[in-house]
Amino acid sequence: MANEYNLAIMPGDFAGKEVTVENERVIDAAASKHGIKINKTRYPNGGEHYASTGEILSDETVQELKDQD
Repeated sequence: MANEYNLAIMPGDFAGKEVTVENERVIDAAASKHGIKINKTRYPNGGEHYASTGEILSDETVQELKDQD
């Protein structure tokens, strides 16, 4: 099993920002307990991002997500 993972963090509208924060707390606790390093990259997502940019998911983000675990 690998000891390091690249994780995409994408808070959205249905899993809300507050849920994403709690998910990260659980992931961090589990990773710490088991000696796993988590490299997090946060990506904009959801209604707020769309309202401000008119874009749901950029081509650049899609390409970057392919490198995440």
